[in-house]
Amino acid sequence: MTEPLATWLSVDVFAVSPGDEPGLILARRQREPHQGDWALPGVVLDAANGETVAAAAHRALRDRAGSEPIDGPPTVALVVSDPQRDERGHTVSLVNVMRAQPGDDVLIVRDGDPVPPLPFGHNAMIRDTAATVSQRLLSDPATVAAMFGGGCTAGEVCELTRLLFGLSGGAGAEPIPLAAMRRRLERAALFTAGGNRPAHTRPVTVFRVTTG
Repeated sequence: MTEPLATWLSVDVFAVSPGDEPGLILARRQREPHQGDWALPGVVLDAANGETVAAAAHRALRDRAGSEPIDGPPTVALVVSDPQRDERGHTVSLVNVMRAQPGDDVLIVRDGDPVPPLPFGHNAMIRDTAATVSQRLLSDPATVAAMFGGGCTAGEVCELTRLLFGLSGGAGAEPIPLAAMRRRLERAALFTAGGNRPAHTRPVTVFRVTTG
């Protein structure tokens, strides 16, 4: 009699570095299968000990990528249930999005960089997550808090939009010019202008999140 395959609940992290040149953070797998390959940081949810999805996302980022969460709380952008993507068994993935300060031993995929071949269907997960986040970037309270909890400039939002559009394979929201992005942020219900930040030429407006 064939034993049924196990099912796990995995928390994987789509973490983006801060600043004017954001990038997606990938980590080397520390064990088999696919030891040494690049992948999204991820862990199996320790539900038996009461671990929350947000706590698991932070654990994955710190333990797998040596990186530190910043800005707002992570939020689930994608649920992936594909019994064929993991040879060990059916692993349901909750893909969390957040911002993070990258560690030393990571791969940062910036706008225009190719995403290397990744195990466990992570390439498709990245494309789908990037498309979802780009569509929600200025309108969904949880996504706004996760990506801009510490505030942002119009330029930073433009660069993040370009990164997400590239990672989505062109399926996400198209980038718009800086001036248009500034006007959009000024009209957006989830943002308010809240001070200035020094820049090379003149101070730039910082937009604060007003999600509650």
